[in-house]
Amino acid sequence: MKLKKTWKLALTLGLGTLIASTAALTVVSCSSGNSSTTTPEPSKPVAKDLITLVNQDNKTMKIVPLSSVAISKETFNSYNKGNILSKVKIPSLSPLDKADLTVSEFTPKMPNIKFRVKDKLGKTSDLISVDFPIVGVTPAPSTTLSKVSLAFTNNKTSFNVGENIEINATTTPTNLEGVTYSWKLVATDGTKTDIEGATNKASISFKAKVADYNKQVEVTATKDKVTKTATIKLNIIDNTATPPTETLIQRVNKVIGEIQPIHPEVNQETFDAITDKTVLSNIIIPGIKDEEKGQLKVSEFNNKSAHGTITFKVSKDTETSELITVKWTISAPELPPAPVTNIIERVNTAITNGQIKPNPTNLTQDAFNKITQDNLIEFIIIEGLTDDEKNSLTVKEFNPTSPKIQFKLHSDAEAKDSNPITVTWTIDTTTPVPPTIDPQVNKGWNVGDQFTKGAYTYKVIDIRGQKTLLLLNVDSTITTDLTFADDQTGIVRHEDATKGKLEMYVTDLCGKNLKPNRSNWTSIVFPESLYSIKTLENPTTNNMYDFPTNFIFAYNDNIKSLTIPKNLKIVGLATFERCKNLTDVTINSSIDIIESPGLHSNGERLFQGCHIETLTFGENVETISKSAFEYCELLSTINWPTSLKKINEYAFRECKKLGVDQTLVLPDTIEIIKNGAFEKTGYGVQNVTIANANADIDNGNQGNITFVKPDDTPFPSNKNYE
Repeated sequence: MKLKKTWKLALTLGLGTLIASTAALTVVSCSSGNSSTTTPEPSKPVAKDLITLVNQDNKTMKIVPLSSVAISKETFNSYNKGNILSKVKIPSLSPLDKADLTVSEFTPKMPNIKFRVKDKLGKTSDLISVDFPIVGVTPAPSTTLSKVSLAFTNNKTSFNVGENIEINATTTPTNLEGVTYSWKLVATDGTKTDIEGATNKASISFKAKVADYNKQVEVTATKDKVTKTATIKLNIIDNTATPPTETLIQRVNKVIGEIQPIHPEVNQETFDAITDKTVLSNIIIPGIKDEEKGQLKVSEFNNKSAHGTITFKVSKDTETSELITVKWTISAPELPPAPVTNIIERVNTAITNGQIKPNPTNLTQDAFNKITQDNLIEFIIIEGLTDDEKNSLTVKEFNPTSPKIQFKLHSDAEAKDSNPITVTWTIDTTTPVPPTIDPQVNKGWNVGDQFTKGAYTYKVIDIRGQKTLLLLNVDSTITTDLTFADDQTGIVRHEDATKGKLEMYVTDLCGKNLKPNRSNWTSIVFPESLYSIKTLENPTTNNMYDFPTNFIFAYNDNIKSLTIPKNLKIVGLATFERCKNLTDVTINSSIDIIESPGLHSNGERLFQGCHIETLTFGENVETISKSAFEYCELLSTINWPTSLKKINEYAFRECKKLGVDQTLVLPDTIEIIKNGAFEKTGYGVQNVTIANANADIDNGNQGNITFVKPDDTPFPSNKNYE
C-alpha cells in the first residue's frame, strides 16, 4: 500500500479577523488484486462566463449608472477601482457575480468613467464607458451616431416627372462631424442602385422619373464603425401620361396598403397633435398629388385605435374610400431625473416599520463576507423607495458582524444621514468544513508559542504539515489568500498598523539565495495591502532579515495569470523568473529599486523569461525595473500607464514579438529610458518622439528605435549609468 498526503492551506487575505481554513488530509490507497468502490465527486455547476455577459451588456449600451439621481462632484471623485462596480448597473450580473470581478483599468474624467473588468481566470472585458449625472455639470454632447432620418425639403410629398426632388438626412445627435453617407434607390423587388453624385452628402437632389414610381430612397450613415439606415418612399406623378379615367377615390383605394407617414417616427406630443384636419398633410398617398389631396375630405377619424395608429376614410363628392390605416412609431420621451424629496425621512420611516430587509435573505458565509460598504445597497430592500432613490444613497459607518450588518445611509442630494440601521441575514452553514488536525512540531515551535521582535509580539496560530505556520501580531489581525503545498513554508505577519504595511516572510533556503522548488504553488492571490516579500530565519532568535527573498515564485509552470497589487514595493531577484505558463500580467505597482545585503537590485529580472503575452500596467506605475521582462519572447501587447516615468536597462530586451507591425507610443510622462531597454524587440525602423526635450534618454542599443525630441533631434547614445 502506498500513501500520499496532500496538505492544503487556504488563507483569505483582507483586513478582518485571521481566517485560516483547516487542512484537509486525503489518503489514497492502491492495492493489487482487489477492487474498491470510490464515491464519485458531486458534479460542479457550470460557471458563468461573466466577461462575455459584461461585453454583451456593454455592446448594447446597457451598462449605466445604478441611479439616475444626480450626484455631487465630491461623490464622483470618490469613485475608484474598488467601488465602481457597485455604482453601475450591469443587467446580466447579480451582485455576487460582480463581487467575483475586479477592475483592471480605471480612467475617470468628469462626468465619464472608463474601465475594464477582469474575472478570476484573468479574462478581461472590453473597455466600458459610463456617463454619470452630476449636479452643476453639463454632460458633453454625445459623439456616437444613434440614428439617421430622412425628410423631403418643405415637407413636399409628391413630385411630377421632371420635378426636382430634394431630401435631407438628419443624424441623432445632430451636427455630428465625420459622418459618411451612402445613398441608393430601392425598387419594390429590393434591387438597389446608387444615386449618382450623392456620395458623402447629407442632402441630395435629383429629377423625378417615371421609372422611380413607388421606389424608396435609402441612406446609410456611418461614423466610427457605427452604421444607421433610413428610408423614405417616393411618390412620382406621371403628368406626361394620358389623364386617368379612374376617379380620385378609386386611385386612393388602389394604393391603400401603401399609404405611409411622411415622418414614420414622432414623439407622443407630435402624434397627439395630428387631427382630421391635418392628417392628409402628414401622409404620402402614392400617385396622388398634393393638390389632389386638397380635394379630399376626412371622415371616421380615430387616433385611439392602437398606440401610434390612426384610422380614417377619405371622400370626394358622393364617393368614399375604404378604411385607411397608418402606423407611426412613437419615440420614448427623455424624462428628467425624478426629483429627490425627503429620501432620508422615508428611510427613517422604513427603519421604524421594519421595512429594510435583506435581499436575498439566505447567504453562505463566503457570500456574506463579500458584502462591502460599496455594494451593500444591492443586498437590501427599502420599502417606499424607488430603485433610483435607493441607489442614490451611500453607506456610512459600515460595521459587519456575521450575520448582521450595522450602518447608516447618506443622501448626497439632501446632505443628511439616516438613523442607525441593522440588517440580519440567515447564514447557510450546510457547507462541509474540512476536518482539523492535531498541532505538530515545526522546527521546535508549537501552536500558542510567542516571540518578540522589537516592540511587537507574535504568536504561532497554526501549523500544517512539516513546515507551514502562521504568525500574527497579537495586537493586529490579518488574513491571506495564498495556497501552499505540503513541502512549502509560508509565514505572514502584520507590520505596525499605523504604517499600513503588510509583509510576507518566506523561510526554507531563501535566505541562502538558492532556488527552492515552488512548482506545487498553483494559486497566488496577493492582498491589495501587501507591501513586501522578505526572508525569515528562526523567529525565536529575533532574526528576521529585512531584505527581499530571491526566486520565491520562479520556475513555477502552474501560474497562468497574476496581478501585482498597488502597495507591493519590495521583492527579490527574479521573483517570477521562467514561469512558462504565465501569459497575462497586470502590474499596479512600481517595484522600488533598493540594494539589499548580498543580493541584486530589488525587482531585477522580475518576470525574465516568462511566456507573458499581454501586459497591463496600473495608472500609478512609474518605474519598470532592470531586465524586468527580458527574454519574454511571446510578449506582444503592452497597455502603458500614463504615469510611467522610467524604463531601466534591458527591460524589454529580446521580446521578439513586441512591436511587430506596430509603432511605439510612450506616455508623455517619460523622463528616463536606459541603455538597451528595447534591444532586439520586434519594432521596425522608426523614430519615437519623447515629449520632454530634457528627458534623460539613451539611444544606445535600442534596436530599430531612435528616440527623438519634439524637434526631431535624436537623443544621445551610449551614456554610462552607475
